[in-house]
Amino acid sequence: MGCCTAALAQTRPADALPSTDELRRAFDERKYKDVVRHVAKLLQFKGEAAAQYDRHELLVLKAESHLRLGDAEPAAKAFEEAAGAATDEPAAATDCAMALLARRAKQNFYRPRTTTPASAVAAGEGLSILDPAGRKLALRALYDDERDAAKRRLQVPERASLADLVEVLDAAAPLRTIELGATGATGESDQVIEPLVDRAQKLMKDELKSMSARVEKLDKAANKKRKMGSAYRKRGLSAEEMAELREIAQACERIRAAAQRFNDAFTSDAAKFSTIRTDAQELHERAEKVLSADYTGIYDRD
Repeated sequence: MGCCTAALAQTRPADALPSTDELRRAFDERKYKDVVRHVAKLLQFKGEAAAQYDRHELLVLKAESHLRLGDAEPAAKAFEEAAGAATDEPAAATDCAMALLARRAKQNFYRPRTTTPASAVAAGEGLSILDPAGRKLALRALYDDERDAAKRRLQVPERASLADLVEVLDAAAPLRTIELGATGATGESDQVIEPLVDRAQKLMKDELKSMSARVEKLDKAANKKRKMGSAYRKRGLSAEEMAELREIAQACERIRAAAQRFNDAFTSDAAKFSTIRTDAQELHERAEKVLSADYTGIYDRD
């Protein structure tokens, strides 16, 4: 191997793995295959051995080395792993944006599909994703392209259902990540997501309130006693009412899943969505209790 490895051999066993500083030097010396090979071994470490290294930095070094070796897909996967290991949202967003950029680029050059005043780049102009200045422009152009492609999916129907809002969120949330990774801010995406969050919260709360009232009404009706001969029996539930309670329980699960989806995408409202998830779970349990109750008893009075 090169002089870096030779120097290490004088002080450590031949099979010793490099420190993070030594990996950085190897990267600067363009020994990308060595970096990839060493990082692959280091990432297998557990416990105290792994604690000596910053997993996020190792994965970024691996991703950047793959890029320079012309291995776009391994680079993208390493960036995705780095996003999962990042300790803050901006770093994770940058990694996610780079993963997408690595896949969209051809031979480490990204050619924008659209031209916008913000990007200051002409459509079709090749931007190097290895050059720092070129990468900055490429990330911005990538965001502009993805935003343009998602334009229709970001439109919220006037009378949107909860499912409609989740579909818009599924388009807006990844775009927000790309915007943060490309520009360091989320202003444009938040203009879409924040009203979406407000509408979703209102829809969920209103639906839970309506279904809760209906469950209580069904419970009261099912427990109402009627005289039959010399005794009284509970009315119980009709087949239609049982089907309605099952649908309410299923609707509660859909609301819980949607609330979790919004919580994951927009953590600033996590507490509100946590309350909604709890309410939905409690209503689900209440509906199941009414559905499974025993209404077959005989009573001597109403």
